[in-house]
Amino acid sequence: MHKHVNRPETFAALVEKVHSYGIMVFGLFMYGFDGDGLSVFDDTVKFNIDAKYDAVAYSTLTPYPGTLTWYEMKKANRIVSFDWTKYDQGHVVYRPAQMSGDELRIGVGRAYENFYATSSIANRFPLSGKRHRAQWLIYNIFMRRGSQTENILSIAAPTAEPDVAPMPPILPIKREWREAVLEAVGPGPHLN
Repeated sequence: MHKHVNRPETFAALVEKVHSYGIMVFGLFMYGFDGDGLSVFDDTVKFNIDAKYDAVAYSTLTPYPGTLTWYEMKKANRIVSFDWTKYDQGHVVYRPAQMSGDELRIGVGRAYENFYATSSIANRFPLSGKRHRAQWLIYNIFMRRGSQTENILSIAAPTAEPDVAPMPPILPIKREWREAVLEAVGPGPHLN
């Protein structure tokens, strides 16, 4: 995602440091990148549990229109749905590189089930430190219940491509990014 400030090798130590101040840590993790294989779900949950994240939310990569990811996937003919209402980080709207759309959907659901399993909650419960235990428990029970009842995770139905392309990315300024956009959509007035 080109987030150069994210250094995963420091995350566990950072969680521990934040906990030392009595602050809970809520991690946000996204699945479905081209480098993600089927082991990414269990590996991420194991890391989250071992690092004692207080709570997490998992989502599906969503190639939003106008982003470089969207243009790259469109160029590779990997966008399945152009129904923008399904671009919500829960629906799979593209063909993942190393798994099926169904495997991605099921993997995200399994990650939630495993992180918020009773054994995981018990293992992560803050027995010591400054974090408010009742608040922590209520939050985990709320997230567990929400992950069991929220059922938006699905594969978006294929749709026809609209006549009008979304606006091109604003941020990409590198020459190779501009070239990728031009190759994907072609030259025209939409690049003004």
